[in-house]
Amino acid sequence: MHRTLCRLSALAALAALAACTVSGTVNQPAPSEAAAPALSPAEQTQQARTECWMRIEKQNAAQNIDKRIALVDKCVSDKMKAQAAQ
Repeated sequence: MHRTLCRLSALAALAALAACTVSGTVNQPAPSEAAAPALSPAEQTQQARTECWMRIEKQNAAQNIDKRIALVDKCVSDKMKAQAAQ
């Protein structure tokens, strides 16, 4: 139950961010990796969740929320494994 509530609150925040991106208010180029400060593991995970949620929301908007959450979780896992391999 607690995990579901945490996910829903995170999804609500991400949906707000996705709405900003769709409306065009956040259409700025991403800073280069060299200019970006080092992120903590928690910040890296949150950034991966945000990026994955926006991608999944665009690609799979017709699917129910539980399926999208599962896709986001898999995407985040893949991103974190890729970062660890670097």
